[in-house]
Amino acid sequence: MAKKELWIFSNNFIANAVRDNYLLALVIAKYHLDALIANMADADILARKVIFEVLYKTLVKADVTKAQTKDTRIGLTASLNDLFKQIINLHLPLWQNKIAQVYPAKTSKYKSFFPNNNKPFESGRIESKIKAVEVLAAATLADPALAAVSALISAFLVDLNATRNDQLTAQSTFKGLISTQQKAIDEMCDAHFIDHGLAITKYSKNPKKIASFTDVQNLQYHQHDTTYMGTVNGEKTKTAFVHKSTAATTFSVSSNVDVQVWVINKADNVIKPTGVKVLAGVPTVVGFPALGNVNNRVFQIKNLTTDKGIYSITIS
Repeated sequence: MAKKELWIFSNNFIANAVRDNYLLALVIAKYHLDALIANMADADILARKVIFEVLYKTLVKADVTKAQTKDTRIGLTASLNDLFKQIINLHLPLWQNKIAQVYPAKTSKYKSFFPNNNKPFESGRIESKIKAVEVLAAATLADPALAAVSALISAFLVDLNATRNDQLTAQSTFKGLISTQQKAIDEMCDAHFIDHGLAITKYSKNPKKIASFTDVQNLQYHQHDTTYMGTVNGEKTKTAFVHKSTAATTFSVSSNVDVQVWVINKADNVIKPTGVKVLAGVPTVVGFPALGNVNNRVFQIKNLTTDKGIYSITIS
């Protein structure tokens, strides 16, 4: 049996229009709060104003907190990337030089420390790069002749792991704040809809008065946010957003896992463009034609790992 649709007039039109657009939610909420304040000489309106003002402040705070955490997360990602650059450009050559002083570079003993040369330190996921440093630290620690270089590697590893742990904590916190922000939007929309019902009850013969409590113009103007954040399960693909682009449009993509991104005409199209791969912890600016046909609007993201992904995409 087909699912029966809800009666249209019981649908929360405010929530339907706002959805997950935080900026629009903030505009709609501020307009409604101002209208409640302007009419709070009425005891019923005053009571709703007190309730709604708390929800509005919670909505504002949710974004400020999330923005601060996002800045921290991005800063930690940059710090981690800097540490990896230091490995390649500074530390690894130093470690190799000190090991070569004990075991010449062409000997099998030297090569046992770097069986795949520099590749494990230069490519792959963050965890695999850290693992490469851990393996080298353990191997040198087991050789008394390499005690000095082992101490250097171990000290660097402490900094590397500390920064990575801080980054993972920030990512987890950021994910929670996305949920917190959406809850604040939902609660604001629910309270606004209740207030709409109250306005109908009090001013049933005055449609203009009823409308004055709602920012109808902005509800009807579905302006997109410029930053989209969310999660995508392991090995899954989802639509991040729908956006009309030009050849000059670019997207800054960051994620805690490796992802593939592309644009397509409709989400269920089985023929998908190759798109662009974005590595974990490496914010990347992507555009056309690499993403696909510029006339397509559906921006999709695929998690290339089995871990749960947290992403952020900013449109420029």
